[in-house]
Amino acid sequence: MDSINKKNQLTHALMINDSLHQLFNEVSSVAVQGYDENRRVIYWNKGSEILYGYKTAEALGQTLESLIIPKTYARCCCSRCK
Repeated sequence: MDSINKKNQLTHALMINDSLHQLFNEVSSVAVQGYDENRRVIYWNKGSEILYGYKTAEALGQTLESLIIPKTYARCCCSRCK
């Protein structure tokens, strides 16, 4: 899990230096997330914090289904992604 977290931190660091992502960080009225191939959060802006209630530090590395898909739907929805 540590290697996943380090990879996500590096990816997040590269993304936040991108001008488009800097814009996303400035606009809190739009929720924007980025996910890797395993549906783990690699980008989470202020709008996502407001909408979903998780701070960026809490969301990074977590899976899409553990954060924003209700548990009753996560199993069905995410089984199709594998």
